[in-house]
Amino acid sequence: MRPLHDRMPVIVSVAEYDQWLDCRGQDTEHLHEMLRPYPGEDLIAYPVSKRVNNPANETPECLAPWNPQTERGRKAVR
Repeated sequence: MRPLHDRMPVIVSVAEYDQWLDCRGQDTEHLHEMLRPYPGEDLIAYPVSKRVNNPANETPECLAPWNPQTERGRKAVR
């Protein structure tokens, strides 16, 4: 993650979803144990369009790999 950003977001495994989202009194020590680096081999990085920079763009296109050929001629999205 370091080449992309200086901070790593928390990524919780599917098996830990319920524990992480349970807002009742919990063992905070166990929650802190979930805050570990996510395995890099499970992550894929690829460039995406600048559309992701605008919260008004809530479309699947935001997740598509960036293709400069399809971006040409399109109005800039801010």
